Amino acid sequence: MRSFGTFSDYGAVFVEITKSNHRHGGQGWEFGTCLWSPSLNRAGNDRYALMREPQQGDLVIHIYRDAWPDSAIESRICGYSCVQSSARMVEIEPPAPGDWAGMSPYYRIDLIGYGDFPRTLSVRRFLETHGEGVRREILDNRPKYFPFTTHGDSLRTVQGIYLSRCTENLFTAIRHALGIDQKNL
Repeated sequence: MRSFGTFSDYGAVFVEITKSNHRHGGQGWEFGTCLWSPSLNRAGNDRYALMREPQQGDLVIHIYRDAWPDSAIESRICGYSCVQSSARMVEIEPPAPGDWAGMSPYYRIDLIGYGDFPRTLSVRRFLETHGEGVRREILDNRPKYFPFTTHGDSLRTVQGIYLSRCTENLFTAIRHALGIDQKNL
């Protein structure tokens, strides 16, 4: 995998927001190896349309909700990978589909080169330290498919979103929050 690079090194940057409780789909669908979702939600709406956008070479930043080695159970910005191939439709259900059971056909995007960041960063902590910039991005630019939203006076991840777009401002904030520069990743 090439280094994490800069925003302009990629055609697009996406953010996956998922959790460990369904094992990311199970064997052959593991976290960091692919992105996958139903093609339609249970109401028959095109809720996962963004899955058709990632192209080969695009970057994916991963946010994962898990029980971490320090005993915290939370969502953390933890790694990155590149899109190996754009979405394809598959009829076969993953072995552990979780809440998405019985929702075939599925989109599947294969990834390559998953790498952990030198350290993980809780989403809560990220929003505490970089929330003002995130809020400004939301209010000033109103990015579509953004991973965060305002909720009263607070910020949080968008409920029910799986794949989202990463803007250049958000990318820069994540790099800064993780202490990443060109030399150390």
